Amino acid sequence: MPTCRSALIVWSATFTTVVSTNGATPPTTTTSANRISGHPNGSSFVFSAIIPPRDTCILWQIRYTCILTCVETQHDARPVRRRRGPELDDTLLEAAWEQLQRDGYAAFTIDAVARAVGTSRAVIYRRWPNRAALVLATVRAHTGTVIGHVPDTGRLEGDVRALLQGFAERIQQIGIDVAIGLFSELEEIPEEATDVVPAAFQQVIDQARSRGEVGDAPIPDAVLAMPGMLIRYSMIAERSAPSDQALDHIAHQLFLPLVHYHASL
Repeated sequence: MPTCRSALIVWSATFTTVVSTNGATPPTTTTSANRISGHPNGSSFVFSAIIPPRDTCILWQIRYTCILTCVETQHDARPVRRRRGPELDDTLLEAAWEQLQRDGYAAFTIDAVARAVGTSRAVIYRRWPNRAALVLATVRAHTGTVIGHVPDTGRLEGDVRALLQGFAERIQQIGIDVAIGLFSELEEIPEEATDVVPAAFQQVIDQARSRGEVGDAPIPDAVLAMPGMLIRYSMIAERSAPSDQALDHIAHQLFLPLVHYHASL
């Protein structure tokens, strides 16, 4: 018996019944039996026949034809292991990253990610509320986050310049199309994500305070958010990651003078 990947097996058999009574020439009746089974031994033949009288001598002449049909299904004979938890998250983020790199932000859809993984939209929406949130999670999975990993060069000026350079390199890594598309949907991004840049610059200022480089007065939120806003503007205007010249301008002519001014108040 051949082995089939699918589970549906159809059997068919034909029986010819010869009935002999007192030596008379018997009539014949033909009965068909069919079997549909998930396993060759999983069920019995079911058929109907004409039942002869009790004193009838029954001789079975069986013409037996067995037809085995394997019907393809989408299920493999081996059990499919369902991905769950962090493993499923990683698979979804990898599929999203591949689509972003191949099709760009404008063509990115949750439907396409679901199809690539073989899951449903609902599974994705339970994890990320919208497209922008999924893209942000995908970018973070492949570029990391600066929170807790800000540079420490030993000087505030060096820290600020290195932090700005890190943001520019991340833009290059994810692609200008994806970066601009993500920034265009900031209202769809969780609020904690928009606080990453100000929080990173606050960390480098706290490092500078611990070294005695700046005073203890608080730095306004607008000043902390300014480098990220200027990077975003430069990226949209130039359709590229900020140049070294633009980063130097942000650090030395705008951000650092404001930090020293407000920290000394």
